[in-house]
Amino acid sequence: MKTLLFLTLVLPCITFAEEAKTYLQTGVIFMGRNFEEATASNTNDGIESLEGGFSLGTGHRFTHNFAVEAEFIQSMGFEVQNAGRTGEISMYALTIAPVYIFKPSFLPEQMELFAKFRIGYTKMQGTDILGNNGKEDSITGGMGFGVTYKFNENWSGLIDLGGLWADDDIEDYDFHPWQVGIRFHF
Repeated sequence: MKTLLFLTLVLPCITFAEEAKTYLQTGVIFMGRNFEEATASNTNDGIESLEGGFSLGTGHRFTHNFAVEAEFIQSMGFEVQNAGRTGEISMYALTIAPVYIFKPSFLPEQMELFAKFRIGYTKMQGTDILGNNGKEDSITGGMGFGVTYKFNENWSGLIDLGGLWADDDIEDYDFHPWQVGIRFHF
């Protein structure tokens, strides 16, 4: 009961602080793939290439230093090759992330840095290099770091350098969704 009373009194104060803002964001994603077990012989380890994708997200900034974001990240398809065989895997991730925002004194007034930890759900589907079709899902997680630049009261740009790890029977890899996007603040 004390906890419920505490949350009832404190959360509105945090949520309606002067910095409290809800925002929508979208971005273009450049994903670097780092396969852990891309082939049975593990000969394909390492960064393969950059692939494209997009993201849609929303967030709420509770205080000057803390926000929470939810994101949908979609790849446009990864091509996998080994010994003359080719496969293609597409994936998407639904994530939620607590975000810590900070502003070193040497940065311009419009800029802020952030760090976040995404955790969520990943779905991969496609054909591996052996011609096997599959759909697999897994829990995903990873750190992200970036910068935002405020253009005006409602619009800002962002660069988000992040990573997620996914594991299933189709492929097992780290992917790095590096995002360049825009944000609209309500």
